[in-house]
Amino acid sequence: MEGQLEAIEAVSSRRPSNSTSPRTSSWKRLEKNWSQLQVGHHGSYSVERLELLHEYCQATSFRRVLLVCLLTPAPALLVAVVLECLPLRSPSEGWADNWLFWIRVGVMLMFIIPVGAWQLNLFVPDHNISKYQQFNANLLVCVAQLGTFIIAAMIVGFPVPFMWQLGAITIGIYIPVLTRLIYGPALFTKGSILQQHHKKFQDCFAINLTLTGIHAVQATLFSLTLFVLPYQLAHLGVDFTFHFQWLEE
Repeated sequence: MEGQLEAIEAVSSRRPSNSTSPRTSSWKRLEKNWSQLQVGHHGSYSVERLELLHEYCQATSFRRVLLVCLLTPAPALLVAVVLECLPLRSPSEGWADNWLFWIRVGVMLMFIIPVGAWQLNLFVPDHNISKYQQFNANLLVCVAQLGTFIIAAMIVGFPVPFMWQLGAITIGIYIPVLTRLIYGPALFTKGSILQQHHKKFQDCFAINLTLTGIHAVQATLFSLTLFVLPYQLAHLGVDFTFHFQWLEE
């Protein structure tokens, strides 16, 4: 009997312990939170999808792939060219005289907001939303955001500093409010499958809006690193050499 107990204790001692150290649990928690932030992890990937992608690559002609690569950016390029053709007046003339600027902003909003909003049916497959509802929601968000820009120009002054960065915050407020008004409360019922899918869509759209603000900071840091900092270092080197030139003499 004692031999059996010793054998059981020996086996149990060789089993891995389920307890984890605080450092390991903190790392796993950090890894889990980081994985939840990744937009690509919100999708569904499977072997079947990889096989379908492989079959598509094998069956699709090179001409079709080339046309897709060339024609996909064509609408965005056309809109950008048309917007650049609209003349702008001097900012010192005020927000009212720069009405063409507000037309440009309105057109950009009508193209930017639907790009994300029309993906709602992909994230929430069980809640079919009509094109009419999507158009109304996008139009209301665009009108509300354009009105916010104009009011900010009237209060703060024209041009509004960091307009698009601050606009990302207000767009993030208008979209949930107006989508609830147009689509109904079904997407916002706590605990429902629709609410979980809609939350994933909101996270994806919020990350895209966050990039608007991050890009301005990144562009500023990039300009400082690439142009200003080397110039300052070179200027400092010249001053240092000039002040200590007498040591060589």
